[in-house]
Amino acid sequence: MKKIIAIILAALCLTSLCACGNEVEKEPVMQEETAEKVGIAIAQYLVGLVETGQEDQFKPQFYSAGGTFSSIGITLTGPDIADSAIDSLKTALEDTGEISFGDISTAEANVTSEEADITVALSGERKDANMLISIEGNQYEGFRVSNIATNVDYTMGEKMTKAFLNLVLGMGMAFSVLILISIVISFLPKIDALISGRGKKKEGADAGKTVSPAPAAPAVAAAPAAANADDGVISAVIAAAIAQYESETGASAGGYYVRSIRRIERAKRR
Repeated sequence: MKKIIAIILAALCLTSLCACGNEVEKEPVMQEETAEKVGIAIAQYLVGLVETGQEDQFKPQFYSAGGTFSSIGITLTGPDIADSAIDSLKTALEDTGEISFGDISTAEANVTSEEADITVALSGERKDANMLISIEGNQYEGFRVSNIATNVDYTMGEKMTKAFLNLVLGMGMAFSVLILISIVISFLPKIDALISGRGKKKEGADAGKTVSPAPAAPAVAAAPAAANADDGVISAVIAAAIAQYESETGASAGGYYVRSIRRIERAKRR
């Protein structure tokens, strides 16, 4: 029984070894030497077009049937790749200065079965840069450029300076916004008081318009007339009382006269 199990295991081992031996390794996208040459050609062409102001011709060379790169089976994965490649190179040229496309001759390629990553060295007047080119596909279906980007070689000091400036700029913007908010908040009570004061003035003006002082005048004018009428009545009553007195007592008529009438105001009791 043990011999049978040993024979079965040995057969399984041999079968697995044969299967591993039959596996075929995937071929790389392209040879490293070929990838380096293609990367240098793309970098030279792109730099030459941008330096001479003819970057609009970059797309047709990849898409048109007779284009420099499409004729050898290299295209772009999308039209936006060309736009991003041109924008990236123009931004890098602001720091590197002029780059002579004739001096572009050095590249390194990292090739796998799925993609070839190529780094092309660019020498500028002020700084150096690297153009990164990614190519995917195969020799049967054609090659497609999936990414083109240009990065400037900054020193550690320059990187730290840029990082510090970005930090200061960000903090400055944040503090500026906070100061502006605090100023606005400090003015809110004054604005509220101003609005409230205007409201009170308007209410006072409206209240003054509703009060009509006209009826008070006749009342004041009527007071003297009423007082005169009362004095006349009092005089008549006193004169009648005097006449009655003279008739009863037999005194001569005309012996008494009303000289004046004066009202005596009595103090109010508390």
